[in-house]
Amino acid sequence: MTKITPKSQAIDGGLYKLLCQRFPIYCDTEGRLQVSELAAKLSMSAEGVYRWLRSDEISKRGRKRLVELSESVQDSDLSDGPDLLTEDDLRPFL
Repeated sequence: MTKITPKSQAIDGGLYKLLCQRFPIYCDTEGRLQVSELAAKLSMSAEGVYRWLRSDEISKRGRKRLVELSESVQDSDLSDGPDLLTEDDLRPFL
């Protein structure tokens, strides 16, 4: 069973840190992930993203969504941004 922690502890996990590194455009000026913006781009609820972050786990479907979003961001005008997020990057969180 997955251990669920409060939203305030969601920022302590590896998934949170990885998303901040690979999606800086969804972080505020202090480097905090803007979960509602990321969730909107993924066409899901913010609570769904918080669930991933609190449990430090994602589904295979979530992994696919994040990889597709990374590819779309890379294809945009932000080509000097971070490396693409890959399925291998997310494998530890399945």
